[in-house]
Amino acid sequence: MSGKNQSPSPLPWKIRLGLSILSTVTDLAKRSDGSLNRSIVRLINFSVKANPAKPVKGVISTDITGDSARDNRLVNYCLPPENRDHEAFNVFGPKSSEILNISEFSATMVVIGGFDPLQDWQKRYYEGLKRRVTNKEVRLIEYPNAIHGFHTFSELPDTPLVIAEVIDFI
Repeated sequence: MSGKNQSPSPLPWKIRLGLSILSTVTDLAKRSDGSLNRSIVRLINFSVKANPAKPVKGVISTDITGDSARDNRLVNYCLPPENRDHEAFNVFGPKSSEILNISEFSATMVVIGGFDPLQDWQKRYYEGLKRRVTNKEVRLIEYPNAIHGFHTFSELPDTPLVIAEVIDFI
């Protein structure tokens, strides 16, 4: 790479608008301490209430709430003393145990976008797999001009390339 900062190729306006709206809504729904602003979440929650009294085509629905006083349906999987080094989150980290049965691990393809904020974690995961999985293929594919989740946007030029790579890998 050159010494210059790499800048992403321009995104189509529909994708830019969609990501901008999603980013704004996400920022509004999150307080500065990281907790959810439930009043905002309620405005954008498009869930349909269950109707246990009236079956639809023979199916009765129920809605189970974790804490009815708070209307809490969310679970925090990173409870206080835990962090990103927990063995379930960081399988090759300092606290990891042999939680993976490596001999039964299937062939794996790791795809990394050049503008993905998680690329350092993805590279560490790939390197950990390469060290521990010796009997299966572990392939790393990098797209230098791609963003996180680029494969979901069919308008981006790298999307058909990654689809072809996945088909080839399978």
